Amino acid sequence: MINRISHFPLVFRLRWLWVLAGLPLTGLSAETALTLPPESGVVSETGWILDLLNGPASAPQGGHLFIMLLLLALATLVTEDLTCVITGLMIANGTLTWAQGIGACLIGILFGDFLLFLAGRKWGRPVLRRAPLRWMIHPLKLLETEAWFKRRGGMTILISRFMPGTRLPAYVAAGLMGMSYAKFLVFFVVAALLWTPALVFLSYKLAGKALRLLEQYHHAAPWVFLGMAGLYLGVFKVLVPSLNWRGRRELLARWRRSTRPEYWPAFWLYFPVGVYLLFRGARRGKHLMDFSVCNPCIPGGGVVEESKSDILNRFGDRNVVADYLLLPKEHSPDEKCKKVDSFMRERNLDFPIVLKPDVGQRGQQVMIAKSIADVEKCLEAAKVDFLAQTYVPGIEFGVFYIRHPDEEAGRIFAITRKTFCVLSGDGEHNVEELILLHDRAMCQADVHFKNMKARLLEVPGKGEKVQLTQVGNHARGTLFEDGIDLLTPALTDRIEEISRTLPGFYFGRYDLIAPDTETFQRGEGLQVIELNGVSSEATSLYDPKYSYFSMVGTLLRQWKEASAIGVKLQAQGHPRMTIRELIHQYDQYLQRETRRHLTARRHEKRSF
Repeated sequence: MINRISHFPLVFRLRWLWVLAGLPLTGLSAETALTLPPESGVVSETGWILDLLNGPASAPQGGHLFIMLLLLALATLVTEDLTCVITGLMIANGTLTWAQGIGACLIGILFGDFLLFLAGRKWGRPVLRRAPLRWMIHPLKLLETEAWFKRRGGMTILISRFMPGTRLPAYVAAGLMGMSYAKFLVFFVVAALLWTPALVFLSYKLAGKALRLLEQYHHAAPWVFLGMAGLYLGVFKVLVPSLNWRGRRELLARWRRSTRPEYWPAFWLYFPVGVYLLFRGARRGKHLMDFSVCNPCIPGGGVVEESKSDILNRFGDRNVVADYLLLPKEHSPDEKCKKVDSFMRERNLDFPIVLKPDVGQRGQQVMIAKSIADVEKCLEAAKVDFLAQTYVPGIEFGVFYIRHPDEEAGRIFAITRKTFCVLSGDGEHNVEELILLHDRAMCQADVHFKNMKARLLEVPGKGEKVQLTQVGNHARGTLFEDGIDLLTPALTDRIEEISRTLPGFYFGRYDLIAPDTETFQRGEGLQVIELNGVSSEATSLYDPKYSYFSMVGTLLRQWKEASAIGVKLQAQGHPRMTIRELIHQYDQYLQRETRRHLTARRHEKRSF
């Protein structure tokens, strides 16, 4: 049943069309009134619509007809379906012929919707390249969406014609994703030719019931669409994959990723932190950016875009830092390779050697080069400053250090024990299958498939070990465990001694390597490979045993400490970063990431 509130806005939108066409707006005829149920409640308010069934005194001619057809075409820019319904009623009462009515609707629909496609095609990408939209859309996701649209964009255009509310985003997205004009026009015109005449014909046959049925369709269509989408996902994303072994393992991996907080997107961890910082910054005497002062020796405290080499250069004790060489992006790949060769010969180094961006996060583009060919391959694709660093064998740990300016000594806030993922061969399954059989490796199967693509079909012998990664990063498949039980007074003293050689450092995480656990606890033989500032995490929070709330609690405590340190350092005269500076640096980071992804994608295509 149509009530007055839901129906009136729908029919009122085209009342101006009937008025401008010069047709009567008198009350209902008896025959027309019989076509609507008494309980509909629309007779008193929408009798003018039903007057369409009686028809005008004479069919419009000449200029009057042209104006009416023009108004119909323009009306499709406001509401396509309702215009088609009105057109059907006008055909039914003899005001228009079939050719006139359907032609006007088709012209308006084709013109208006093509403008949407053109808007996405011409202005969409430039808009996405501007802040703040470019902050919200990851470049890799954009590339994946573009690839998806190339495969299924035509069917999307076709289906959207029959789903109210999806046409505008579908047509704009088609232009945005670079769909060709020819492909869009083919699917778009076919959809319009199927839908428009059909809707006009139904209105013609159903007469006064057409508006009520259109209203019901608009209410039901979204739920039907959601039901169909749910059915599709259930069949093709769950049922079909479950019919084979690999599909069942991938479904299990997906379930484990969704139920283990260590694999959840960073947004869910940092949203509470953002809320905390906003509320804290609103308090009297506090500021949102207090945390940016916690390390005066690092620009912005190390919140974003900090240079690894610049930080390592500041250490007073060079013996504690693993040797490294900066490779500026301005140098050619050949020059960089020669510098790496000289660096290794001067220090009597042999492969492997570590290559990584000077500015980077979460282990991105980090490579353990095992030959000069690996070095050439990595540096050929590098478009940013890179570091070549001595490969230090041993066990990698993360040590989070905090010291307040008014304290004589700092403390170790957290210790992370890092364990690389290792498969054990059984002589039957290949590497790809072993990854899917491994309790943890299956959760990051895509990462391991990419890293091990050259060995996926290899069948390791029984008991043979296959290490999936050599990069101590959780995003690359390394297991992080809470190692605070390894804390000793000797380790605390050694970390304090190292930290004191870096003036202006109060808060951050050391990534360091020790020969073994016992040596680490004694604070001996430590080699720092990186030092990260305020945006670093106490990575022990990624221990599988911790709940989501425990992880968030750890982050909140460390950001509270950083802000408190910043307040004290501001009192000593150290300036804080402005919000504008933070936005600018974050924007620079995102632009760099976009270039990196595009370069990597082009390099992959050339390699393929």
